[in-house]
Amino acid sequence: MYGNLYAREKKGQGVKPEYRFIKMFILCLITGLLFLTGYENDRIMQEISSELQNESFLGETAGEKKEGKIRIILDVGHGGRDVGSSYEGIYEKDINYEVAKDLQKYLESMGAEAILSGNGDTLTGEYERIKVANGKTADLFISIHCDCHREDAGMSGMEFYYDGSGYPGMEYADALAAALHQNGGIKCNGIRQGNFYVLKNTYMPAVLVKLGSLSDSEDRRKLTEADYRERLAEKLAESIMLLF
Repeated sequence: MYGNLYAREKKGQGVKPEYRFIKMFILCLITGLLFLTGYENDRIMQEISSELQNESFLGETAGEKKEGKIRIILDVGHGGRDVGSSYEGIYEKDINYEVAKDLQKYLESMGAEAILSGNGDTLTGEYERIKVANGKTADLFISIHCDCHREDAGMSGMEFYYDGSGYPGMEYADALAAALHQNGGIKCNGIRQGNFYVLKNTYMPAVLVKLGSLSDSEDRRKLTEADYRERLAEKLAESIMLLF
């Protein structure tokens, strides 16, 4: 068959239209496969590069830990255009970041290694923050937040949340609330179970801290004062270190 086809071409008779269509289809198919293969390889290389950048985003590569150091991940709630809760021009993201910076300072002064997951000026999604945090061998994950318009109207003070699924989040939250209230004299409303993404998807004990309610005049006044935020961070750092 192939010999006859070649003979007809040699005689100038040409190839039947259906054969030309088949050949063109096969050629297009091969060209498309080569293009997709090249595109896929390029995409994979970009993903690998991105993974390497994410691993070094917080300083050390995944799994590395300074010998003898307690490692705490400080998850800064919200950032960038995601301002979180707000009240009369006061943004949750800014308060979260300021407290997280002070908390990092005090934890490190007490011998721990404290790593921030973001800042108030940059939008880093929950998935990205958790992915980076899980790449670290951390002893505790603390997510820092405020809220607004609490269900219990008029209730000021801090709240601690845990997921309660396998990891000792409840015990850590309870111990933190008790230590902060007893040693720092800071008002705490106890602990609650919360269905938060950052608590459900960490590979380490995790607690979400709500520093106060921006809609409450007392909490709002305190949280906008640098002296109170620093004192709060210091006492929270002391309470965290008591866990270890």
